[in-house]
Amino acid sequence: MRTTVTLASVPVDPDLARRLQRAARAQVRWLHERNDLIRKAYDAGGGAREIGRHVDLSHPAILKIVGKPTRRYYPGNRRTTLTAEEWAKAEAERVPDDGS
Repeated sequence: MRTTVTLASVPVDPDLARRLQRAARAQVRWLHERNDLIRKAYDAGGGAREIGRHVDLSHPAILKIVGKPTRRYYPGNRRTTLTAEEWAKAEAERVPDDGS
C-alpha cells in the first residue's frame, strides 16, 4: 500500500520569482546564441570534436545541434555502421526477400 504525502506549497518571494523568470529567459537566449555559434563554426569547417571541447559538449551532441545524423544502421545488420553513401549503395544492391 502506498501513501502520498502532500505538502503545503510555500510561496516564493515576488522579487525572487521575477529574478528566476529573468534568469530563465536569459538562459534560453544564451542557449539559442550558443547553438547558432556552434552551427556557424561547423559550417566554417570546424570539427565536431573540436567544437565540443570548446563548449564542453560531446561530439554527438554537436552533431545533433547542427542536424547531422550521428550514425546510420543497415537494417539487416545492426552492428554495422554505414555512412550515407554506403547506406545508399547497400539499399541499391539489396535483393528483395521473396520468402524462398
